[in-house]
Parts: sequence; structure tokens; C-alpha cells
Amino acid sequence: RSAKALNDKENTTAREILDGVVTLDPGYAEAFNRRAYVAFLEKDYAEAIEDLRRVLAIDRRHFKALGGLATILREIGDKRGALRVYRTLLAVNPHSADAKEGIKELEGEVEGLKI
Repeated sequence: RSAKALNDKENTTAREILDGVVTLDPGYAEAFNRRAYVAFLEKDYAEAIEDLRRVLAIDRRHFKALGGLATILREIGDKRGALRVYRTLLAVNPHSADAKEGIKELEGEVEGLKI
């Protein structure tokens, strides 16, 4: 139901459904991940980060949550944090093109040129 609400651009409805899901099952990582996505769409980055941290507390290898967290950290200007999360994502999912690209783009900015 939350996916349909999101597809129909009914973010408030999606959030209400997901609020109910996480209340009923606070161990269901994907509900927090989807609620973080709704918060991200609404540019509520603090709420999105909080939900993504809950996801990662439940499942530290949740690669979608890691990717979302890295994206948000970049968006808010925390390049060092984003680089750290991209590296974690790459360790979890060595085929992640997003992680490889993020690391490539941020490494020089955050750590300087390597000689």
C-alpha cells in the first residue's frame, strides 16, 4: 500500500502507512528504509538519516540504506561522511556502481591528491 501511495505521489499517505508498519514491527528494516525514502523526497534529511540509521542498526549490510545515507550526506555537504559510507557500501556490495563513482568523485576532494 505504501508503494502504491508513493507511486500515486501521495507521500503523506505513504508515510502514515509506514508509521503504522514500524509501530507494529520495529524490527522490519525495509519499512524504515521506505519511510526514509519518503522523508528524503520531502527533503526532511534529519528524519531520513534517523530512519536509515535504524535500518543499519537492524541490518548493517542493507546496501540500499547505505546508498541512501551516502546520497543524503553528500546532499547536506558532509563529503567525508559520504565517502566513509560509500566505502562501507563497496565492502558490502563490491559491484555497486554508485559506490565506485562516489568514491572516485569524493576521494580527491576529501583526502587530497595522492602521489
